[in-house]
Amino acid sequence: MGALALSAKRGARWRAPSATDLVWESWNAEYSLFDRRTGETHIIGMLPGELLRLLEDGPRSTLELAHLLAELCEVEDTPQWSSRIGNMLTDLEALELVETCEG
Repeated sequence: MGALALSAKRGARWRAPSATDLVWESWNAEYSLFDRRTGETHIIGMLPGELLRLLEDGPRSTLELAHLLAELCEVEDTPQWSSRIGNMLTDLEALELVETCEG
């Protein structure tokens, strides 16, 4: 993804599928997710799992998610952290587990 496209995604708002669309199972440091919409099963780490959980409450911006996850993980909310969260959102978007939305 080009720098301009990535920059635009930083200001994006994101949403996850309805909680009823995903079946969660926790396995030590990972989650397995069955997506009822696509019939696919995904194995994701704890951090992407926590990110998806935050989106269960409704759409949030990349920066808002980065801030909330920094607090949760007890790390500093730096530009590098926000970039990491932005990249994670892009990865989850490729799996069709999140999408950008208006407002």
